[in-house]
Amino acid sequence: MKKFLIIALTALVGIAFAMPAMAKVQMGGMITTDIFYLKQSAENRAPVAPGAVPTADDIGSTAMNLPVPLNRLNAKYTSDDGMIGGFIEVRGGGSVGGDSLADAGADVSVEWTYGWIDWRFNPNVYLRVGRQTQAFAIMAPATTMGWNGRGGPHIIGINFGNVHGGSSRDAIRLYWKFNDMVRLELQAMDPDNDPNYVPGVTLQQPATLGGGTVTEENTIPRFDISLPITIGNFVIEPSGTWVQQKANAVEAGDDDSLDCYGIAVGIKAGFGPVILGGEFTWGQNLGNANYAGAANWGATAYDADGDGDADIVEDTDGYAWWFHLGFKLGPATIFGIVGENNTSNDGSPVAGDALEFDIDHWMYGVSVPISVAKGFTVRPEFMYYDYDSSAEVGGVTGVDRGDQWLLGVQFQLVF
Repeated sequence: MKKFLIIALTALVGIAFAMPAMAKVQMGGMITTDIFYLKQSAENRAPVAPGAVPTADDIGSTAMNLPVPLNRLNAKYTSDDGMIGGFIEVRGGGSVGGDSLADAGADVSVEWTYGWIDWRFNPNVYLRVGRQTQAFAIMAPATTMGWNGRGGPHIIGINFGNVHGGSSRDAIRLYWKFNDMVRLELQAMDPDNDPNYVPGVTLQQPATLGGGTVTEENTIPRFDISLPITIGNFVIEPSGTWVQQKANAVEAGDDDSLDCYGIAVGIKAGFGPVILGGEFTWGQNLGNANYAGAANWGATAYDADGDGDADIVEDTDGYAWWFHLGFKLGPATIFGIVGENNTSNDGSPVAGDALEFDIDHWMYGVSVPISVAKGFTVRPEFMYYDYDSSAEVGGVTGVDRGDQWLLGVQFQLVF
């Protein structure tokens, strides 16, 4: 893995020097390190029914981590006439530490390598092809710590109010700028997460139905649309997403498709020293399409005819929102953050309430990025995560799923 990283970085530098003199090439990147303490309650480790005694203990751990999504090296190319552009980026860092079994002893792991090509038809219309950021629900709250997976991850509030479009998805996107106020983005993406199964929905174990192997069979892309609108100091961005996951080799009468869709509205604005931002998302089965922050938005499946396969899919509904408010005080900005993520499923009408759930996550916190020098930021942060002290899980109401809190500081250099 180290050799791959060195080769990739060398290739980026080589590309920069090999470009024609008349073209513009920019190199950049980001180096980020988190140091934090995470406290996890006993109920969070092992949820308990009403009146039950926790079977686990509270635990706390200190983590020092290079968050994978935030560490990167990139190169950007622009032709001399500005009609063609290109971007390539390598992202990597430590997941749970250099000596872990997951990293096989590697100090650094390369997680994502992606890039795109921009083709401008005119100053207002261009096409982007390649691995890129998604158009749906793209805003994020001002909390950036807690990536490394110890009781998380919690980065940018995922699962606690933020359902994020994310990045690193192969796609083609059309940008159409109508004027200085309105822009339209239409995106078609590779719909398959894995060719061997329908993500998040277990149709049967083992995965065979009617003597055949169940495979995902998508013939149309996933579609995203967004419409960023700028009005004075405000940016308002409505967006939507839809993908249908289909499976073949399914028994007659069984469900063979699953729709995942959502709508979102984001807003951000600045008024002198005041910064505000927020986003609301509503959708169905987004967890099955692997959206960041929608881990518990996945549909359930149950056995309706008692033949041993799960043949009926029950949709999961969800809504999420977050809001942050910031005040600039010299080199520092103080952000107050709150968010909620609710998911529910009616369960199986045949199996009673065994699959029914209604779970409500909340987050509260303060993040204070301090600009120490050009490109260098130090960010103290405290976040509290409530996993629902009175959830409905499997037909049992009042289940205590516990909480966590995180206290730490992040060092980030952008160049």
